[in-house]
Amino acid sequence: MSIPGGNAAIRTFLRGDSTIKLSSLGLGWSRLALEGHEASPREIPETSIDSILLMLWQGNSNARGEHTSSGGSFVSYTKRPRTMTLYTSGVVPSARTSTTSDLLFCAIDKKFFLDISDQIKDERQGRSCGSRRSISLDEPIFRDSSLSQLLSLLRDEVKSGGESGPLYVEHLTYALSARLTTIASAGISTVPARVEAFSAKALSRIIDRMEADPLACSSVESLAAETGYSYNRFLRAFRSSTGLSPHQYLLHLRLTRAKNLMRNRSLTLLEIALDCGFASHAHFSHAFRRRYDVSPSSFRRDL
Repeated sequence: MSIPGGNAAIRTFLRGDSTIKLSSLGLGWSRLALEGHEASPREIPETSIDSILLMLWQGNSNARGEHTSSGGSFVSYTKRPRTMTLYTSGVVPSARTSTTSDLLFCAIDKKFFLDISDQIKDERQGRSCGSRRSISLDEPIFRDSSLSQLLSLLRDEVKSGGESGPLYVEHLTYALSARLTTIASAGISTVPARVEAFSAKALSRIIDRMEADPLACSSVESLAAETGYSYNRFLRAFRSSTGLSPHQYLLHLRLTRAKNLMRNRSLTLLEIALDCGFASHAHFSHAFRRRYDVSPSSFRRDL
């Protein structure tokens, strides 16, 4: 069986055997792949990848080894828990590890990442006064709490079997790409752009489309395409117009539908959950309680 691009990039990067602790393979994610691996100390030859690859050290102790610098010589490194390394597509230098590696990999489709990066920069009122800067291979280790939180949400989604759906993952993929763009552009002076909102007519058309069939609107990209907006511009305009992300608004519609279906006593809560697009009763109950501060069973009992 062939491995999709992002997962293949992760396996190519590893360059050897490892223990797979979790993987998004099989969940149908198209622009992002997430995998957890544990690998023994070893010599790692040079290779190349065609994705944007973010690597998070998950161990409880420091990782040590050497990697090849841009000058061709080996440079020692120490990676502390929760530190990250960003690899852009292209050549990945050879390395030597001297400790067992407990790693979380996130591979992002290169074209998608660059599109988001360019859209973010183009929509700023000020223009960058320097070229795009990648985190240097000679200084590859950094920390970022926002990226850590996004990776944790993606990891939880893999563990749940993808219960929150493709729109949720799409939203996280965009947020991750936007944050990486900010990091890669650190130090470049820009002025935030004015965030536009949809016209009343355009917003009404979008809302009507979503309310007509909230289960069918599983892709932000398809909604953006219908309006003629770019992916990033659509997200910003929707939030500016409604105060919610598309994912949050669709969740609101699904929960509203569930509340109405609860009046039909012949339907079980599980049937209602599945009919409204939730992967399980537990997923539905968690989302319902979080929104209304009451369990579905208690809400139904008090109707």
